[in-house]
Amino acid sequence: MMTGESFLLAKPRIGQLAIAFAIAVLIGVLGIVAPLNGVIWAGQSRALQHQASGKIVFIGADSDIADPAQAGDRAKLADMIARLTAAGARRIFVDIPFEQPGPPHADALLNAAARQSGRTVFVARYATRGLSDSLIASAPSVARGVPTVVRKEWIDRLGYTWSAPMAVQVGGTTYPSFPAALAGRRGTPDETFNIDYSTSYSSVPSFTAGEARQLLADPPGARSFAGKTVVIGRLARRGAAFAVIPGIAMVPESYIGILGAETLRHGPLRRVAWYFTVSLIAAILALACLARQPWQRRSGYAAAVAVIPAMLLASVLIGLAAELWESVAFLTVFGAMRLVDRFHRRAPLVNSLSGLPTFDKLERDLARLRGRPPALVVAK
Repeated sequence: MMTGESFLLAKPRIGQLAIAFAIAVLIGVLGIVAPLNGVIWAGQSRALQHQASGKIVFIGADSDIADPAQAGDRAKLADMIARLTAAGARRIFVDIPFEQPGPPHADALLNAAARQSGRTVFVARYATRGLSDSLIASAPSVARGVPTVVRKEWIDRLGYTWSAPMAVQVGGTTYPSFPAALAGRRGTPDETFNIDYSTSYSSVPSFTAGEARQLLADPPGARSFAGKTVVIGRLARRGAAFAVIPGIAMVPESYIGILGAETLRHGPLRRVAWYFTVSLIAAILALACLARQPWQRRSGYAAAVAVIPAMLLASVLIGLAAELWESVAFLTVFGAMRLVDRFHRRAPLVNSLSGLPTFDKLERDLARLRGRPPALVVAK
């Protein structure tokens, strides 16, 4: 049972805990260390690699086929869509916006191929311009009558994209998100999921456009696309847009959606928010600060620190994405304050000239021994 005296002794520790907790909350709310959590998740995903489902195939365009001056590229894409449809592709996503209309005959050819396919989808990009939301989408001459899905991605300061929505609302219209549509899932704009990059990038079946055309020209090779969801996008190269995933600094943009779809197929990561771990550690430290015996306090401090490796282990074993750097900052601030306080308390307990204990040391020892049977000291 805690007495008033023992509470007074614990009061400085409680005050330091409160200050450290307030600083940790401020750090969490402002997102100061949030990008560093991505470093943990990146390492975690690299350590737990598994194979892709193989149900999504990527075809990388060899050139800028959206260039309106390259009418031949639009004709080649129309032919590829027709061949993929004939080969039995389940769905075909064109992840290249044709913003500028090309020659009318080329646009009409591409649009007709996409509509006649009945399984082709154009991918648009979400963008904010000023205070309004908009889409970077294909021109009506290309996309008229063809379903549209939307890519909406948040990129952190390290270049990673860790979450995606299930749907996107723009101008009163709700579109399926690119990864959700790839995985055949439905959701609302308010629903988001965490992308799991433990799916091996190299295990996703991929071909260049030239390789895909060769396969489609040969009936046995065309069977490579039967029953598959095909994504046609841009290859990652210097001077063009690309994405960053853990362990690889340059991949085609489409792979964010592909790996997001693989995540939805095997189950998204469960994120543990920073305030959960900070609150858990604060509760453990509060109990430790109120403990009367030094060994009890040290055990409590050790238990609080052990929360961090325990969460890391749980992340590996059961697939969590824990936000831990806020907790590291919390423990660091509290530990620093305790060390400074300990230094100031210990310094005057010994006289610097004589090396003998001071009266402060005597008073502290008497306070610690209060309530115990008195000892008799005899001096000659």
